[in-house]
Amino acid sequence: MSIGSMVIFRRPPYLENLQGIEADILNMYTLSEHRGNGLVRRILENITEESKINGAKRIWLHASETANIYMRKWDLQ
Repeated sequence: MSIGSMVIFRRPPYLENLQGIEADILNMYTLSEHRGNGLVRRILENITEESKINGAKRIWLHASETANIYMRKWDLQ
């Protein structure tokens, strides 16, 4: 139906992230017949919560142009 994954990684610290812990969201995909049912939103909510638990101060998501439409809808950048 829908899938998403996340990698937690550490980079050199910088002013906005003194611990250097960040997350990268990868491979978000929903089968076309299941789109529009809020599955990605729930996955993103879970990933966001898990990244906070693990101390990530920044979450990266690189998206296709189609996904960018939804990201703007959810006020993500």
